[in-house]
Amino acid sequence: MRDNMTINREDDTVVFNNAQIPYGNWRNFSGGPTRFNKQNTQRFFHLFLTDEEARILEAAGWNVKWLEPKNPSEPKQAHLQVFIKMDGPARLQPRIWLTRKKGRPILMDGDLISQLDQDDFARVKLQIRPYDWTLDSGVSGRKAFVKQMFVTVVEDDFASEFFDDDETEDDVPFA
Repeated sequence: MRDNMTINREDDTVVFNNAQIPYGNWRNFSGGPTRFNKQNTQRFFHLFLTDEEARILEAAGWNVKWLEPKNPSEPKQAHLQVFIKMDGPARLQPRIWLTRKKGRPILMDGDLISQLDQDDFARVKLQIRPYDWTLDSGVSGRKAFVKQMFVTVVEDDFASEFFDDDETEDDVPFA
């Protein structure tokens, strides 16, 4: 296991110090329709896991899935779908921060979060919280929701010239 995953036994939250969130159809930060669900309004992404992380989370009841490889000689890839709930009680809303190489982190709202569908991530630190559910039929499970997340995006040279360590509102070129 990467020196990556820590489970808080008091509230069952899990922290990933270097979360692996793949690009493309694995992300829907905007909550828009997807290829598989045209009526979708849920914001989510998938988190790739090591085999050891997956087994630990499965044992704790998390809904870990295993992706069959295209090449049969390759191993299966474990992943966990993580949801982002921007509405509802304030205590349950996630705090998602956008960070850059330079400058201060920006707390993202629902509109800003949508841009993460297109960004390349240099590093993601993620804390998830569980939601345990049970149907009347007795079927139950554990769904993952973002509690906190810090996303450092990859910047090109052009964009990075507009950010520096001592940035203030007066320094922003387009106010």
